[in-house]
Amino acid sequence: MPTVREAIKRLKLGSNLDDHVAMAVWCTEDVLGRAKELDIECSQKQAEELIDRIDHKQDCSIGITWDTLDCYLYDLKDECPGCKMPKVVCICQRKDD
Repeated sequence: MPTVREAIKRLKLGSNLDDHVAMAVWCTEDVLGRAKELDIECSQKQAEELIDRIDHKQDCSIGITWDTLDCYLYDLKDECPGCKMPKVVCICQRKDD
């Protein structure tokens, strides 16, 4: 769910406005703040992509937690800036022998 506007639209279309609901909202500010705490460089664009990835891949049995954000941020730290693959498997930055 990329934006608050889209979340509101989804709720209005699929819900009775008087229904009781439980939800937690995670945003780019959460990602950027946690990245700063972990001393991981993270741009606004990267934070947006990370939130989108977390939302798309979340485990509904566990939910999204600070540990979830940490895992994605540590992956970001070890990501190749060119291809977005983990540095351990990326070949775009390797020099030819």
